[in-house]
Amino acid sequence: MNPALIASLIALSIIGLIDSIYLSWHTIRKQPLICPINKQDCNIVVKSSYGKMFGIKNEILGVFYYVFAIILALVIFFNEIIWIRYVLFISAFFALAASAYLFYVQKYILKNYCFYCLISAIVNLLIFLNILVIL
Repeated sequence: MNPALIASLIALSIIGLIDSIYLSWHTIRKQPLICPINKQDCNIVVKSSYGKMFGIKNEILGVFYYVFAIILALVIFFNEIIWIRYVLFISAFFALAASAYLFYVQKYILKNYCFYCLISAIVNLLIFLNILVIL
């Protein structure tokens, strides 16, 4: 196993984790998000009815997913357990699918973007591509 691929997977997961924790922190403290994209209001996106899946806030799901991805990447690095790669692939696929759906919602339904949600979508795409190379 190429350690650089695992390192990049862990680095991407940490970036996603930081993004999700930042969103969660603002949600918990009930502080408005400041969006660096001109004329966009991240709060419209995050507080919309699309801000939850399965009754759980998307940013909380993100925290769990990125921690899960880090743990699995470390298991792959230290143990080379083949089936763990497929578990990671399946979870990355669903994370990417959720990000694609939420991007669609931002673009066509809400007609508003959340900078932090876009970061998460890009990170999920890069994690998925990284795992394809690992497989």
